[in-house]
Amino acid sequence: MYILTMATLEERLEQLGLEVVIGLETHVELNTKSKMFCACKNEDTDQPNIYICPLCTGQLGILPRPNQEAIKKTVELWVAIHGQITPIIDWDRKHYEYPDLPKGYQITQLENPIVVWGELTCYRLDGSTFTVQIDHIHLEEDTGKFLHEGDHSLLDFNRSGRALVEIVTTPSIRSIDDMSIYFEYLQKTVRALHVSDADMEKGHIRSDLSLSLRKKGTNDLNPRTEVKNINSFKFAKDALSVELDAQLSYWEEHNEPKQEQVTALWDVKEKQIKVMRNKENAQDYRYIKEPDIPAIDISHLAKELKINTDTLPFQIEDPIIKAGIHPKDAKFFSADPHKAHILFSLNKEVDDLGLTTKTLLNYFQEDDYTEENIAPLGEILSYYKKWDFSGWLLKKAMQQFMKEKKVDVKTVFVEEKIDMWLLEETIAQVIEENADIVEQVKNGDEWKINVLVGGVMKALGGKARGDIVKEKLQEKLGV
Repeated sequence: MYILTMATLEERLEQLGLEVVIGLETHVELNTKSKMFCACKNEDTDQPNIYICPLCTGQLGILPRPNQEAIKKTVELWVAIHGQITPIIDWDRKHYEYPDLPKGYQITQLENPIVVWGELTCYRLDGSTFTVQIDHIHLEEDTGKFLHEGDHSLLDFNRSGRALVEIVTTPSIRSIDDMSIYFEYLQKTVRALHVSDADMEKGHIRSDLSLSLRKKGTNDLNPRTEVKNINSFKFAKDALSVELDAQLSYWEEHNEPKQEQVTALWDVKEKQIKVMRNKENAQDYRYIKEPDIPAIDISHLAKELKINTDTLPFQIEDPIIKAGIHPKDAKFFSADPHKAHILFSLNKEVDDLGLTTKTLLNYFQEDDYTEENIAPLGEILSYYKKWDFSGWLLKKAMQQFMKEKKVDVKTVFVEEKIDMWLLEETIAQVIEENADIVEQVKNGDEWKINVLVGGVMKALGGKARGDIVKEKLQEKLGV
């Protein structure tokens, strides 16, 4: 069986002079207490059809009332993406016939969404960044949920009418890897703001992924395939890899982009894209203004809401990566703002983010990140920061701490540190015993100085810091 790899796909794109054009529409269920337009509970349960009422099951006679909490949570996303607020919002009816939509229309926002424009900057694993442009964020109601059993299907309306935010990008993503990273950033963002639990297994966050191809250097938007309801980062990458392969094959055979724009599903078991229908346009939904909900002025919310942006993924990862930590490790902290809070709180005492981060990563498991466990490190790392303390002593201190949950820093650091006179004396002795290497260093072979550093470290039993030894040797030798 032919196995798709990103390297192979990238090579084929390069040979044809093509680039990928990807856009996402990400649906996020808000963790409000009640649903979007009625008072039914917004709560996950295994019991079907218990949190329902005449309104969220499409019966006549009850008017919808917008959920104020849902509107506020959507405005909080505006801060995260540096967007613009629409001062006066209203709602529209989007018509389509489907069993999980009993009214025959969905209350959504078309012309006046809560947030317009914005961007989200993300770190790749190689330390580079990219920015995804956000077209808008609108608020709507969710549909019911199908339960398929054998040769028949059942409907659960517990989800029907829940507050659902849709975050729509422009077609500004240029690789499948970037798509996956952006998708992860969105999950981290809504969790950090506490607007959604964003549990993928429960369907709290899911994306519709659109992919097309075009010649590099053009702005063409060719017919695309939209893959619906992806609730896994892995499935998102798998689905778009298969679709990219199919579109590349079409271009290789016909020397042009595919001609049909379609909506599809990803079959997880068969690992296939399965076309559902031709892609609809706005006119297919027969949008009209929602007559039962008046326009709402939300301009005051932008001034009233106080939001802590320090917990957002980029704000967490940026200083950590700039401190010399690998982006993969930085993402460990952005995945859990609680861990990030512990890290930054500890670093206020230590004032060396690289040292603080490495120590936590080297010695603590995920479940160990509590204030009680980690607070004592402030004294240990502060002592270590004194210039003549070696990594060997830090390792000894941390081993004692992990075993006994306490450290006598004066015994570990102060009594066992290398005095300045001994360091100077040892350096002079190593220089004297290695005259030939010293000559090579002075003649421009700078790498040889590491041999001298090793000699000093060995003589001192590893108790001196290598960077300090090297710096002292450079001063002595004038290099």
